[in-house]
Amino acid sequence: MQALDVSPASQVRGFAVAALGAGGDAELVPAGVAIAMPMHLGLDAAGFRLVADGATRAYIKCFHAGALAPFTAADAIAAAVAAGELGIAPRVIAGDAGAGCIAFAPLGDGWRLATAHELLRPDRLAQLMELRRRWHAAPALGVTKDPAAVALALAARLGPHLDGRATPTFPARPPLPFPMLVQWVERIAAVLDSRPAGAAVPLHGEAFASNVLLGPDGAMLLTDFDRAVDGDPLADLATLSLDLCRTDEERGRLLTAAVGAAVPADLAQLKLHAVVQDFSWACWAALAEINPATAGPELYKYAHNRWLRMSYHLQHFDMEGLLRQAVGR
Repeated sequence: MQALDVSPASQVRGFAVAALGAGGDAELVPAGVAIAMPMHLGLDAAGFRLVADGATRAYIKCFHAGALAPFTAADAIAAAVAAGELGIAPRVIAGDAGAGCIAFAPLGDGWRLATAHELLRPDRLAQLMELRRRWHAAPALGVTKDPAAVALALAARLGPHLDGRATPTFPARPPLPFPMLVQWVERIAAVLDSRPAGAAVPLHGEAFASNVLLGPDGAMLLTDFDRAVDGDPLADLATLSLDLCRTDEERGRLLTAAVGAAVPADLAQLKLHAVVQDFSWACWAALAEINPATAGPELYKYAHNRWLRMSYHLQHFDMEGLLRQAVGR
């Protein structure tokens, strides 16, 4: 089942009544605002706090129409439940794939979003990598979606809106020609697919710094497993590297914290995955911008900035060298 066509408070209230037994005195309070770069926060769902008797009883997240495609609300709920039961994420107390809503138990006082600066501290980075390892060691999710294939599918949907073959049109263009970006992603996909297949593990799917929560007494949790699938752990690490790293030295430190060493093939794969991630999220945001249910200035800015960074990396990375190194040549 797909997510809702819209996410109005009335629909969320229906979920709260049906799934949580909320009474007429319960209040839905909007939780946060959408912030694009650098936070990737609140872009694909509406968030509400369910408040009763002066206390927050649940945090409810309801996906915007089409925001998860090609992923599904059912898989998002299942991954959130699994992560919560593992103790690495907030606990799910109710979910309805038809309504596109998930309700989480409140965390209590003292919890906040992590900053990139904090996550670069050796102790915090080690703590984050331990949460990742626990998730990667969890049972397989049974959902596989290749990141490059997802990116190319989004690009195929977006292309007509960039070249005037469809309406509405997206009001911005990448710094480099869009067909050139597609060709680079196709080349990267071919190289990554040519590697010996490793064990697929559960991925976070949205391993952004803004999806890390810090709590009392040094506690840490992960959020937003909406696009969690089984796959290559370097894909997740590449997403995080876009938030935390600017240089190969910093990417090497991230790799060492994650897998114990920074070998050239892994570094090359990390950088190639990062290029694909920027392209994929740019296409996703552009499609969301031309969707009346989700359009807004944050998505316009988000798409443009992702394309800008991808284009910068394509021009400053040794792309031919990375393609060779990724397969050990």
